[in-house]
Amino acid sequence: MQNWKILFIIDDKHRKDLIDRLFEESKPSPGFYLLICLASIIAAVGLIQNNAPVVIGAMLVAPLLAPVLTLGSSIVTGRLEVVARSIKGVLKMMAVVLVVGVVVSLFVGRAPDTSALLVRTQPHLEDFFVALAAGIAAAFAYARPNMSPTLPGIAVSVSLLPPIVNAGILFADGQERAGLGAFGLFGINLIGIIFASIVIFSLMNLYRARGEAVKVIQREEKDAKDEKRV
Repeated sequence: MQNWKILFIIDDKHRKDLIDRLFEESKPSPGFYLLICLASIIAAVGLIQNNAPVVIGAMLVAPLLAPVLTLGSSIVTGRLEVVARSIKGVLKMMAVVLVVGVVVSLFVGRAPDTSALLVRTQPHLEDFFVALAAGIAAAFAYARPNMSPTLPGIAVSVSLLPPIVNAGILFADGQERAGLGAFGLFGINLIGIIFASIVIFSLMNLYRARGEAVKVIQREEKDAKDEKRV
């Protein structure tokens, strides 16, 4: 049992570094949204063409991991202003991906075989467990200094990007019910990943770094005010 506890031990300095890294990588910068748009375009074209390699390629571009893990870490810190910032970031990310799915569908046209899209509109309990496992792997790998979160991050993107892009495509095609199903699948996966990150970050006592999270928010607000003055 003691050996398992060692896996979740990180010092205070690393907790602060983890918070800084999460908030920095999830900052709503132009570069962040550019990558989100490009990944969504690639995923939308791949879904319309039923081309799995293209969809997988979109996962390598999408920077979805940090915003979702930031929300999980914010909930662990227990500060409302931090949680509000994270929720706002995730909602903006969702909106951008959904809109891109709609726009690409309007320009590229209808999928030649909509059955491939409809397969991804039925949420199941198994999907939640897959998202849960992906979230655990991503949060653990992201928090450990000697591990790379790249591959777990791709697993998170696989759980999140295709369903919401698919929802946009189906909405544009006039299949509202199927689009809502795809959006529901995205929601289940998102909840599973956030819940998993909350568990992992709680085991790592990330709440001890709640002061650092507040400082990051204050710095972002100060930077935003300075930009407006220029």
